[in-house]
Amino acid sequence: MRSYLVALALLGYAAAAAVRAAALPSWAFASLVPFAAALAWVWRATMPSGTGPDEDARRPLLSATRAAATGLAIAMYGLPAPHLPGPRAALALGAGIAVCAGLFAIARARGKTGILTVSSVSSAQPIALAGLGFAAAFVLASRSAVFGEPPILVGGLRPLDAYVASASGLGSLALFVALATLARRARRHELGAPERLGSFAWLAGTIVVASTAVGALGLAAIEVVLPVAASLTGVLACTVAAARDPEALGRLSVRVLSVAALAGPAALGAGALLRALPWAAVEITVLGGALAAVGGALATRVARRVSSVTDPWATALEAARVSSMRPDPDEAIEVALFELRSLSEGGRLSPFLVRLAPPSVVTVDRAGYAQTTAAILPASLATATSEEPEQVLRFDVAEAAAVRRADVRSALAWMAERELGALALLRDGELPIGLLCLPAPLRTGPFTAIEVRALRELADRLGAALAASTRIARALEREDELRRAAADLETEVASLRAKIDRHRDRSEALARTLAERARVAAYSPASRASAEAIARFGKKGHPLALIVPPGVDALPHAAQYHLATERHGGGIHVFRGTDSELTAIERWRSEEESPLAVARGGTLVVFDPQRLPLAVQSYIGVALDDRLGLVVVIPRTVDVLVASGELDERLADALGDRAVAIPMLASRGEDLRALAIHHLVEVGMAYRGKPLGIDPAALALLVEHPWPGNDIELESVLVRAALDADGDVVTKADLLRAGFIARSARQRLLAG
Repeated sequence: MRSYLVALALLGYAAAAAVRAAALPSWAFASLVPFAAALAWVWRATMPSGTGPDEDARRPLLSATRAAATGLAIAMYGLPAPHLPGPRAALALGAGIAVCAGLFAIARARGKTGILTVSSVSSAQPIALAGLGFAAAFVLASRSAVFGEPPILVGGLRPLDAYVASASGLGSLALFVALATLARRARRHELGAPERLGSFAWLAGTIVVASTAVGALGLAAIEVVLPVAASLTGVLACTVAAARDPEALGRLSVRVLSVAALAGPAALGAGALLRALPWAAVEITVLGGALAAVGGALATRVARRVSSVTDPWATALEAARVSSMRPDPDEAIEVALFELRSLSEGGRLSPFLVRLAPPSVVTVDRAGYAQTTAAILPASLATATSEEPEQVLRFDVAEAAAVRRADVRSALAWMAERELGALALLRDGELPIGLLCLPAPLRTGPFTAIEVRALRELADRLGAALAASTRIARALEREDELRRAAADLETEVASLRAKIDRHRDRSEALARTLAERARVAAYSPASRASAEAIARFGKKGHPLALIVPPGVDALPHAAQYHLATERHGGGIHVFRGTDSELTAIERWRSEEESPLAVARGGTLVVFDPQRLPLAVQSYIGVALDDRLGLVVVIPRTVDVLVASGELDERLADALGDRAVAIPMLASRGEDLRALAIHHLVEVGMAYRGKPLGIDPAALALLVEHPWPGNDIELESVLVRAALDADGDVVTKADLLRAGFIARSARQRLLAG
């Protein structure tokens, strides 16, 4: 706000000097209103709109634009009466301010930089020269206006300050063109700077030609035309330097040059004819206006056609961009690279695409098919590219930056080896995933900002296609891995199933071998009843209590139960309550060592559970589930053991009334013959290699005995008799010689 008030004060002073010098009426001060409004618009338009390095660099340029606009407004007050020293002083002051601001701005007209340091262009000398000239003109004109001294005339025709102002104006225009050319050369690697400074140079040159022509044709005083032209050029320089879009400046310069070339000569010719033939003013004005209008219309078409002319690079980039929009990502990459092949020199060098992970190069042959090969990439390649504007690394920029940055040299060598002109980073979000590499031989100059932006747009689309292709490839790779893993798992499962089947077969064979001892002689009603009861409980999967008398092996009967269950393929796991290692409750709670866990899928057989601590018995009753079968072997009934405090009630509840009492051998007379023959066959095969028999007298003697020791006693007697037998048949004498005494005979001996 303070700077705006200062500008208004200067403008008011210039207005007062011009009005007083030209003896204009007081209402002429109303001209301050449009100028003040115009300056207010300039101040508003040049307000900083953000933060960051770019905005910080624009702040001096915005201030210079305000100063140039103020200078132009002051210079306008020198137009009403340029023959008077006061208006000439205002013209010189305003032109000096505008020119110095414009030179300051054009020296700082920059583009976008990345790995390069900003090139500096000094504007001190041009500002000093232009400022000195306009200051001299201002001092000379002010001397006459303030002190009333007559102006110093040159050749008796024009004041000296007018010549000084004309020379300063023409020199300032030359300084603008020279400084813009110098800055363009110094900043040729900055993205957008050549276009920005080139547009200004053409526009400034057009102003120079137009103003010189106007002065030469006598259409206006040269001491007015040149300072005004310099002021306009200063404002233009500030506008060009502060503009954000150099591409728009390029289009504007093309349009202005077209209009100046086609409509300018008609306007200047009409002005010259009006000066020479004032009596034909109407005809000349109409004709000149018509020619200028036609030239202006043609200029619009010419400007549009010139702007639409594109080189092979722009054509190839646009074709590749359209091709990259195909739905299939791999096809989009192939077609886009194929379209870019037109940039190669006779097909010798072709654009290619680089994947960063894994490092590989994707090229397209003449037939349009993609080829992928492994590659070794410099570590700084993607990093240097990501630091550049639009994330496009140009070879000339890398070459200039490599002088001071050693980390860029490996990337430069890689590009030089492959004769590349530019690299564009491909991203998946913020993650670098690849590089688009374009050859250099067909380039005759540096990349323009339009080409770099087109390359950036193409790279974004190819990045999306590459990301999609990578995701699809990873998905397919994961699918293949999962398929291989599934196949391996299926093989492993089949192997485990085979092992389980073999284990099940072995377990079932073992169980059948064990159960065979109980089935070999099950002819008596008591044996059949107990076997049927055991099978019935086994089919239902209920826990079972076997009440076994002394001398009877309970394991074959437990095997019968196991074979009747659905878990007959599992193992039979036998534990004894007298085992000291089973007395700890922690052993039963362990997921790895607990008998309950070990027996899952099979049958748990516990001999003498009443010998276990009551806490362990209680835990068994609570933890028992349907994943295993349970057989407990007890000497007495459950109720008797509970009543005596030997068996826990929870385990008794789990067993319920499912108990089977194994009959004693004395009650199984029908089974005795089969048992005797079975034992003799086993003993004979084991010790003599052939089975043994028994004669009827010996068998009758065995039948008479009550067998208080049950099966164990019978087996012991038969083993001793078989070992002492002389022949293939065990006789009564063999039994007696083996020490067997039937109970009836023993009773007679005791009676005698």
